[in-house]
Amino acid sequence: MSHFPVRLGGGIALLVQAFLLQFLWTPHNTLVGETPIFTSITISVFMTLLAVLGFVFLRPTGWIVAMLVQTICLLTALFIRFSTSSFQAAAHFTMLYSIGMVLYLNAHAVRSAFERRFQNGHTEEVKL
Repeated sequence: MSHFPVRLGGGIALLVQAFLLQFLWTPHNTLVGETPIFTSITISVFMTLLAVLGFVFLRPTGWIVAMLVQTICLLTALFIRFSTSSFQAAAHFTMLYSIGMVLYLNAHAVRSAFERRFQNGHTEEVKL
């Protein structure tokens, strides 16, 4: 069974997230921010690009890195939401996109693409 839609859909969704994180959070479109918040977002962008490679090659570490990116983004957005008032719209949009990505990453099609031994509820070898 080919998992091309998972590779393509996940890769594109993660690339869009990397672009949006860079565009929304980094001041003056520079690569590295000046505060710890911008530093965590910059790290998230690089980890997202690593997750894209993991999705393209269907490596389980790609799924794990993608989930870690969502965790970092959600925690950073929550911190910004409750501590400052300058980036409220960006924090809400980041939270919304990250929640959508968590739902996508935990969908059955995506999870089964990364598990080698699961198909229709039975444990058996799946050829990739």
